[in-house]
Amino acid sequence: MGLRDPVDIAGPRPLPGAVVRPLNFTVRRASDVCCHVEHAVTPTTFRNLALSLPEACESSHVGHPDFRVRKKIFATLAYPDVAWGMVKLTPAQQQSFVRAHPAVFMPVRGGWGRKGATNVKLRVATVAILRPAIEAAWKNVAPSSLVAAAFSGAAK
Repeated sequence: MGLRDPVDIAGPRPLPGAVVRPLNFTVRRASDVCCHVEHAVTPTTFRNLALSLPEACESSHVGHPDFRVRKKIFATLAYPDVAWGMVKLTPAQQQSFVRAHPAVFMPVRGGWGRKGATNVKLRVATVAILRPAIEAAWKNVAPSSLVAAAFSGAAK
């Protein structure tokens, strides 16, 4: 293979299911080519992110898994179907996430959506995009003392 062969320039192909997000710059020579590979979020990834937060536990509500801290729901899976998750944000947080990542986040329909409930399209989400939303949802319902302890390094 010569230097001009696309495989030489682009490097190895990403794993199946990986989302490839190229950096924003103009390619002028082969050494300029660089890309950042992030894997799409699966239900298992969503679950692990939610359960990684202090005192988070999994339960069930109207036929789909939910994630709670001290009995308060902060996220759900499989709503409205298995391709989606939901995070319980404030309306201001929802607006911010939807504006920053419109392919990933969208308000839930109806009154819950107007209050901040936000759907997450799993296959286009990445951990880097989803983690801040799940953490914000957890902080919204967790007691302030737990939030302070968790993010001061005192508890995990």
